[in-house]
Amino acid sequence: MPRLINSRAYNILRLVPANSFRLVKEVLSLRQKIVSTRQKLQFLQRCLKHKIIPNFIRTKHLHELCRLPERNTQVFNVELRLLRISLRSEQDHMFRMLHKCVAKEHNCSRLLNNDLWQKIVEESKSICSSIRSTTKAQLQRKFEHLMRKTQNI
Repeated sequence: MPRLINSRAYNILRLVPANSFRLVKEVLSLRQKIVSTRQKLQFLQRCLKHKIIPNFIRTKHLHELCRLPERNTQVFNVELRLLRISLRSEQDHMFRMLHKCVAKEHNCSRLLNNDLWQKIVEESKSICSSIRSTTKAQLQRKFEHLMRKTQNI
């Protein structure tokens, strides 16, 4: 069952007929996940641009696995490759979600009356905007923390 990030989405679902409930819930969930994933992609792109290794890669302790010093260029290059791979994987995931969402939105627009569907879309945009700003702020703080940490080393 799809999970909704923002509870305001449940207020929208009260308006939806029972035969379309699950489909609309999936669309709302996908839209929210896409917004969140886009922000993650921008974070990863910024990390790559500034050659900063995020914690999910840094904590793997690749230098121990390779039996090399922690600040070795070979280890750093492997970490950068992992970052590029993570970025590509996240992009692929987002595009799969987008494709799914477009198909489900098309079905919703066919099944629901136009006024209801427009109301759902508008409220979803508002919710997604809120999620976008929250996620962006969190990832911005995270990036700034990584920048400070990298500069102190």
